[in-house]
Amino acid sequence: MAFGTKAGCDPKTLLDIVSSSAGQSWMLDDRAPRMMQTDPVPTSTVDIFIKDLGLVVQSARDSGAPVPLAAAAYQMMVGAGGMGLGRSDDSAVIRAYEALTGCRVTETEAEISATKDANT
Repeated sequence: MAFGTKAGCDPKTLLDIVSSSAGQSWMLDDRAPRMMQTDPVPTSTVDIFIKDLGLVVQSARDSGAPVPLAAAAYQMMVGAGGMGLGRSDDSAVIRAYEALTGCRVTETEAEISATKDANT
């Protein structure tokens, strides 16, 4: 989401495209809408993902199995935790990507209010 937004795509349009193509997944359908919110109600936290992914990465290391995607996800979750987002919904990991890319994906409160006003 951050990469596509940085490349000039509207985040909502990008989500619509990916959701209706080969990139569609249950996780995307479940997490992406919350990624767009400024403060979603936590359903699972960044701290839980840090714990679980840490166990996966350690188990893989112990058995000699490479898990590069899990390791990368773990590092991004650790980054989000380091930003003070540990108790936030796990979708808040988008904020770590926003920090790295310098590109905002989440809506501001003003944008949310403007959308609500336009729809009423």
